[in-house]
Amino acid sequence: FGGFKASGVGREHGQAGLDSYLEHKTVWIGLG
Repeated sequence: FGGFKASGVGREHGQAGLDSYLEHKTVWIGLG
């Protein structure tokens, strides 16, 4: 899912997109 998430960050350029990516990544790590 890393590639998919990375693509999402590319579409949402800006700090907001990066924050969203990091937040979702943290959630997945927590569930893992």
